[in-house]
Amino acid sequence: MVNFQAHPTIMMPLGFADLSRDFPGRVTDMLESALPPVTALYVQGSCGDVNFDARWNHASLCYTPAEAVGSEALRVAILAQPAGAPRGAFS
Repeated sequence: MVNFQAHPTIMMPLGFADLSRDFPGRVTDMLESALPPVTALYVQGSCGDVNFDARWNHASLCYTPAEAVGSEALRVAILAQPAGAPRGAFS
């Protein structure tokens, strides 16, 4: 599961009638291809009024932010270790 706080609106130049998986689609594709048989899930955080910079709204650049987030998520997933038994005040 990947959480990132921004509207998935990089592909806005496609037009309002077009359909795109945009940023989340690229992130989940990266994780699923690198970690089979994982099913990746993208969860949009509390983004408020946060959009990607308009410089990424070009066909040759639009995947750059997704690849940065996907690469970091993959790095963290590979390094992750089990947390162990839960502990609490009453255990």
